Amino acid sequence: MDVAELDDLAAYLMEAATPVPGDVLARRLGLEPSALPSRLSALKALGVPISEDGHGLRLICTDALDARAVGSGLSDLDHPPVVEVCRVCESTNARVGGGPGPRLCLAEVQTAGRGRRGHVWLQPFGTGLALSYGTGLHVERVDGLAIAMAVAVAEALAVSGFEGIGLKWPNDLYARGGKLGGVMVEAAGAPDPRLVIGVGLNVHAAPVLDGRAATALADLAPAPSRNVLAVALARGMAAALTRFQGEGFAPFAEAFARLDVLAGQPVFLAAAGNTISGVARGIGPLGEIVLETTDGVHRYTAGEVSLGHV
Repeated sequence: MDVAELDDLAAYLMEAATPVPGDVLARRLGLEPSALPSRLSALKALGVPISEDGHGLRLICTDALDARAVGSGLSDLDHPPVVEVCRVCESTNARVGGGPGPRLCLAEVQTAGRGRRGHVWLQPFGTGLALSYGTGLHVERVDGLAIAMAVAVAEALAVSGFEGIGLKWPNDLYARGGKLGGVMVEAAGAPDPRLVIGVGLNVHAAPVLDGRAATALADLAPAPSRNVLAVALARGMAAALTRFQGEGFAPFAEAFARLDVLAGQPVFLAAAGNTISGVARGIGPLGEIVLETTDGVHRYTAGEVSLGHV
């Protein structure tokens, strides 16, 4: 199924002021009437809330993303990004990965959203934030950049009135013992890589995760418009990127220490086919996790951490 067609269909239904009869919808989108049911089924499979009555089809999203509102909120930046909103896309990261200047893409739902280590990022339609910020800003080293961006997101949320948000190494956001979101950083292209920072955040509701607790901002405090949140996160990331460029990782390491939900906890680290047990002792100067194990203190640059008993 063509994702662009699904995006057009969802966008048209969201913008319609009244229910749209199926034949009218097909004609407006240049589809054969017989092709419409399969596309509606594909949208419903993604959790898009389409309803139908005797008057036609409707898609109601009470907190719709708005590119103009987000762009207006960022217009005073030295280098304001080009803002795009997709109702359905494969990946917001892919949409900001090319072209000059900063770009910001937000989506109601992604068909191929990714988290760390290839995990699929699932988000119910219209309930969270899936956004990616792409920039050609040059940094000498990217060690710890994902952690720095997670710190920037957590601090932007704190300024927005959400308390009790912490970070689980390296870049997952947690609150009340459940996963709130995550950050992923990619660098592509040479010799001057283009940085892409992807953020997934549960806002109005949390998805069901296999064997893991999840939470949403609305569980912590009344959530503002997702457009307002998107502006706050983008401003925070832009400022953090500039600071990282000038000062490196050190100030973000200090901030991470205040937000670290694993510090002092017994954990398991799954890395390179091995499972290492130890007590989390913060992070190193390049963002490595520090574990105190039975044979000493060691630093690890990659792996999946879970709470456990040593």
